[in-house]
Amino acid sequence: MSSTVEAKETQLSESINEISSLKQKNVTLTNSLEQANVKIAENDKNLDAQMEKLAQDLYLQYAAKHEQKVSILKKGYEKKWQSKYKKLIQENEELKKELALSKEKLVHETSEKKQLVKLWEEYVSLENNEKSPRKANKSFSL
Repeated sequence: MSSTVEAKETQLSESINEISSLKQKNVTLTNSLEQANVKIAENDKNLDAQMEKLAQDLYLQYAAKHEQKVSILKKGYEKKWQSKYKKLIQENEELKKELALSKEKLVHETSEKKQLVKLWEEYVSLENNEKSPRKANKSFSL
């Protein structure tokens, strides 16, 4: 019996050693797991920071590109409207010249008309004066 007891004690001692070894491995694995979780958390923070930095960089690039496009469009419209504005100013100047010329013609024609009316009135007056003495002469000769 003593040999079975000794065998069982040996088996018990080996089992205790194995349990102790497994506990030690469990503690080591738990520590490794905790370290891995810390590293994962750090990597997540770094990844989030990098993603935020990338998002900001992309936003800045997009904003700059958008501003450039708006600036180009603005210059294009400005050029287009300036040419239309210059054209309208030129047309306005031409119309002003035409109006001034028409006013000059009107003044000249009005002056000519007044002269013609004056000449006509003088003619009528002269003709009336010539007819009046003839009538007087005719009345004396009868």
